Amino acid sequence: MRVSPCFRFLTFEKEAYDLPLEECEVNGVKVLFSNVPTNGILYLTLFFDAQTVPQEDLFYLYLLSDILSDVDTEKNAAMLNLPMQKSLDGRYFDRCYDVCKKRMYPDSSLPKFRVKVKALTEKLPKVFALLEEILTKSSFTDGKRIRALIEQEETSIALGLQRAANQIIVSRLDSYLSDAGAYTDAGILPFYSFLKGFQEDFDNNLKKMQQVFAGLLTRVINTNHLIASVTMAARDYDAFVVPFKQLLASLSKKKFPVQKYHWEHKAKNEGLMSASQVQYVAKGADYMRLGYAYTGSMNVLMTMLRYDYFWTKIRVQGGAYGAFTNFTNTGFMYFGSYRDPHLKETLDVFDRTAEYVKNFDASDREMDKFIIGTMSTVDAPLTPKMKGELAASCYLRGFTKADRQKARDEILNTRQQDIRNLAPMIDACMKEKYLMCLWWGRSDSRRKRCLR
Repeated sequence: MRVSPCFRFLTFEKEAYDLPLEECEVNGVKVLFSNVPTNGILYLTLFFDAQTVPQEDLFYLYLLSDILSDVDTEKNAAMLNLPMQKSLDGRYFDRCYDVCKKRMYPDSSLPKFRVKVKALTEKLPKVFALLEEILTKSSFTDGKRIRALIEQEETSIALGLQRAANQIIVSRLDSYLSDAGAYTDAGILPFYSFLKGFQEDFDNNLKKMQQVFAGLLTRVINTNHLIASVTMAARDYDAFVVPFKQLLASLSKKKFPVQKYHWEHKAKNEGLMSASQVQYVAKGADYMRLGYAYTGSMNVLMTMLRYDYFWTKIRVQGGAYGAFTNFTNTGFMYFGSYRDPHLKETLDVFDRTAEYVKNFDASDREMDKFIIGTMSTVDAPLTPKMKGELAASCYLRGFTKADRQKARDEILNTRQQDIRNLAPMIDACMKEKYLMCLWWGRSDSRRKRCLR
């Protein structure tokens, strides 16, 4: 690494940090064990295989994940969740919208139904007993309770349209490009429409839901291809194994075939209307399908665009609240703006990004500042929980320490020419014309023309 004045008092470790991970096995189930001191706390994520769920049942899978921990069981009323709240932390049945893509494989899609647990090791026998009851003995006969939960989820998604519209347009944009993106997006706006339709004919739809759930629970809550991620100190590991074996013994072991999903991938270039008086704009593409490869220098480019080009053109001059960008190591790249008063002007800025990158020129000192800004994100401190989750995520996505080391070296050694070399990739992506916009709810022919 070349040392410049900017690095005189600030240095970065040359080696990528270790993510503690040991592959273990408990009764035939793979356990990704992260030996990290946690002060007697267990962090557990169960990754159930969701690829066995037929495509026509995906909305029911999303609904199951939303209500499973809040309905009655055969033994207890929904108040069972009260002691669960005291023993665990957070949301335990996490909808499988975080669909994994294998690194370097943009067409891959690995949907998982996740169950998250946080508990003191001394409470694990009770916690796993409660978990077993929820996973295997939940009842879906209380129509009044289920209606209330569906209304609650519908409201939550509606609020998300206002609070996280930038995430929604990126998800929608990714659905134009990949199976994983389409799977993720199906759990947001299409699922919202499903919930509204469910309530329009609630009694009949409740019966249909109960029929689907009867088969869905066995397909999903199943030990086949189950992976457990465990973060705790090694001395406490045995305290996890014993109750975990009891949980596994209660789960189905029946095998189901992997389902094939059929998604339509094309540039729909939609404009969605909301009650907001601002808009969110995004444009992107899959650079790997265009013949380009991931490089760590893309991370430095992201920092430059956020705090230089986009900051000046979109925030300062354009009046938007801000702009964002990302280049994933699975091929998805996007530019976006939020709380933006302009559409055409912002898209013009995106289209001129390749020209800015091609002609990029900065002093070595400025270049080093961009690298420092990038590394502050790469080397952000991690809690024990975050270390375990990141280690499991890298494992599932096939992102090895060697891959992280290569990206790190490329970031630290990025020079001006490395940035300029990315211009053809950006130009090719912008010419693909994949657009997405969410705006204030009124007709505007100018916006419609921009999205054609």
